[in-house]
Amino acid sequence: MEKNPIRLILVTLLLSLVAPLSAGAATSAEVAVQVREQWATVRSSYVASVKPYATNPLVPQYTLALDKAGKSLEKFLQLKLSSPPATPATLTPAVDQLAKDLAALRLLQGKASGNLATALGAALARHSQVTQTALKNMR
Repeated sequence: MEKNPIRLILVTLLLSLVAPLSAGAATSAEVAVQVREQWATVRSSYVASVKPYATNPLVPQYTLALDKAGKSLEKFLQLKLSSPPATPATLTPAVDQLAKDLAALRLLQGKASGNLATALGAALARHSQVTQTALKNMR
């Protein structure tokens, strides 16, 4: 039986939604750990979902951009956890860079077509959700 890539993507997306990131009363350090774990989980799901399209030149470009966004997110988390607390003048460029990195992912996803566009769109949605959670819940 041949595996349907769309079904694989949808199952991966649904499974990743089963374990949502909850940070109601969590400390910043706990939120950072959750964000890092979720980012890694979603990245692994992304890698699995684009395996059938590995020969498409957009896949390595998107993966590179995704890794850059991950580094920007990590920089933001480190700034938020720093002691003494980072100033807005330091945080703003980090948040701006994170927004630029997500916009680059959106641009690459827009260049894809068919099932690859679906896979990249699902990955982008989940990574955006993890990023928004980090921005919202890091005190």
